[in-house]
Amino acid sequence: MVIVKGSALCDESALTGESMPVQKFPIPRQSHDLYDPDDASGKKHTLFAGSKTLATGTLRAERNDETLALVTFTGAHTVRGQLIQSILYPSIVRIKYEEHLKACILFLFVYGVIAAYIAMKLLMDNAGLSNTLYAFVYGMFMLSAVLSPLIPVVITVGQVNASRRLQERGVFCLNPQRVPLSGKVRVFAFDKTGTITKEGLDFRGLHWRRVMQWGISTRS
Repeated sequence: MVIVKGSALCDESALTGESMPVQKFPIPRQSHDLYDPDDASGKKHTLFAGSKTLATGTLRAERNDETLALVTFTGAHTVRGQLIQSILYPSIVRIKYEEHLKACILFLFVYGVIAAYIAMKLLMDNAGLSNTLYAFVYGMFMLSAVLSPLIPVVITVGQVNASRRLQERGVFCLNPQRVPLSGKVRVFAFDKTGTITKEGLDFRGLHWRRVMQWGISTRS
């Protein structure tokens, strides 16, 4: 929503991780600039879906104390909708080992074709095999031995088993192809207050403990 009149104080920690409240202002009435919610100048006039409105008010020049906002986007076109959509349908991740795997498969394919040709040539010339079909079948067997067609299946099964083991430990993975990407991760450093933490303190309880100090028994 874009603020037409009044102002608002919003908490956008659920979207950006920023714990500090953000002040929103109305669009200037005499401005000739185009409104763009993705631009830095347009974000200060926009109330994003998923944020919490902490307070509303008006400028001192306004007599009416109400805040008026106009809905511009709904559903998947909002920031919250795009965030949920990126979680449900993640973008394709290009991993370096997949690029190396393509080169390795290409090398094995060329090597297998050469080995199959040499095997068929030796069978037909030196071994005296007159049946070309038998020689071709043996060459295909040689090619399948060098480059197994089950390689993609084995890789997929390994990723699925890895995600299943992570699920048993309470770690859920929506995309098993991302499991090898995090295989070398050793340290996780969280630096966003508001994403995994929150402001304020919650009183959980009081633990009594006897402390001897200068010969006097006290409670703390």
